Amino acid sequence: MATLFELQDPSFGTLTKTKALKTENAAHTLTTAEIIEGIVQGTPSAGRNITTPTAAEIITALGTQGDAVGMTFELTIVNKAGATHAFTLVGGSGVTVNGVAAVAALSSGTFIFRVNSTTTVHAYRK
Repeated sequence: MATLFELQDPSFGTLTKTKALKTENAAHTLTTAEIIEGIVQGTPSAGRNITTPTAAEIITALGTQGDAVGMTFELTIVNKAGATHAFTLVGGSGVTVNGVAAVAALSSGTFIFRVNSTTTVHAYRK
């Protein structure tokens, strides 16, 4: 009889995901590689928008051949500005940002993205 470990083959003590790190100090539209399991950091010198890819681009990048509904991933935005300049997450076509989209100076915000349908993605502030 196989043990639980033989059946599931867990990877204890090893990293299973690599988070992409993007440094940004200007308005920017993220690529799918930068947004899926990513971290965006920067020191904006004025209020800056960070726009997501479109819902279609995100769903295609997940590579699930139509089974993406319900899938989730996280994006963290780190704002290193010492003053009042915020990064604001803006949804691309088909992407809706829910909750506080602005990430204030000297703070971070994590957004959970969920594929809601075959054409829409929602981002929820954590």
